[in-house]
Amino acid sequence: MTGELLLVSVVVGLLGGWLFGIAMGKGRYGWFGDLNLGLSGGCLAVWMYQAVGLAAEAGVVGAMVAAVIGASGVILVQRKLVFR
Repeated sequence: MTGELLLVSVVVGLLGGWLFGIAMGKGRYGWFGDLNLGLSGGCLAVWMYQAVGLAAEAGVVGAMVAAVIGASGVILVQRKLVFR
């Protein structure tokens, strides 16, 4: 992962985790957990995005979209499927 994509995944993952955590309401882990889930989901999504070869075509904007989808997806799974 290039430095630029890593920075994008970290920043957008944290921001996406925070915002999606607010939108989903109170969860089991709180805001710190939402930040961690968003960070891990964003980094994982950007890594997968780069692994399939889309990073060369879509660039930073595509990585931002992937990070938001990854962060929101991980938080959504945590809120709806885990610890019910």
